[in-house]
Amino acid sequence: KTSFTSDTIGCSPLKVTFLNSTQGASGYIWNFGDASSPSTSANPVHVYTNTLSVIKTFTAQLIGTNSFNCADTAKEKITVYPKPIASFSLLPDFGCTPLTPIFTNNSSGASSVIWNFGDGSTSTFSNPNHTFINTSLTNQDSFKVQLIVTNATYNCKDTTQKYIYVFPKVIASFYADTPICAPVNVVFHNTTQSSPITTYTWNFGDGSPLDNSAAPSHVYNNTTGSTLLYTASLIATNSFGCTSTFLHTYDIYPKPTALFNLTPTGPQVYPNATIGLTNQTANASSFNNSWSFGDGTK
Repeated sequence: KTSFTSDTIGCSPLKVTFLNSTQGASGYIWNFGDASSPSTSANPVHVYTNTLSVIKTFTAQLIGTNSFNCADTAKEKITVYPKPIASFSLLPDFGCTPLTPIFTNNSSGASSVIWNFGDGSTSTFSNPNHTFINTSLTNQDSFKVQLIVTNATYNCKDTTQKYIYVFPKVIASFYADTPICAPVNVVFHNTTQSSPITTYTWNFGDGSPLDNSAAPSHVYNNTTGSTLLYTASLIATNSFGCTSTFLHTYDIYPKPTALFNLTPTGPQVYPNATIGLTNQTANASSFNNSWSFGDGTK
């Protein structure tokens, strides 16, 4: 008597283990019903696939024969549900932190999705938005992005994954003394945080050439009668090509050049002499003036 048991229903790809319970047989021929080659194993394992969008049914058949060449046959229906196909793209898949790629869900046959971004966060949107952060100042970080899709009718799932690479950040910063009177040689103290290989671009905000020193100095002038504001900026770039910009505005005060004349200019008769003093300092009204007459009065 030929007989067997097996799983008879499931999602594609369905791995079926056939358990042969035939009695009195010495040989076996299995036909799986999917155009694959027959098997002569006693308890074969076979994988059924369904690439359609609907249920597909196969008939598995076991022919058992004894030493007298007598045969008996047993059959079983195998039902294979369609499987959704998980597929997506993300662009770009590498870049500087914070990195927000564009997710495009190319899956088919799915009614629901779950995204795992590899950083502890998830989403159920078909085409989600997500920003990847690398808090390191020196090392590249990678995240495994996984998409799980399900068809609601049969609860069949499929999974695919990709990696995204996020470069370390750079934090540009500096300080200098302020406020300051012109002309002044300002020393900039670079406090940038970054990986060891970093390049710098300084713009002093006064039209002078850019500077690529790590910690430059620069002379600011102010020939006006008013305070001038100059915005110095630093762009720091790490070895991964990631950049950060820091700006600070400095007050550059004008330096007065004191000048006056006397009227009259000739000798005066002691003890009484009246002298007129005219302040000829450029932009004198912009400065506080203090006179000392040399006789103990001011």
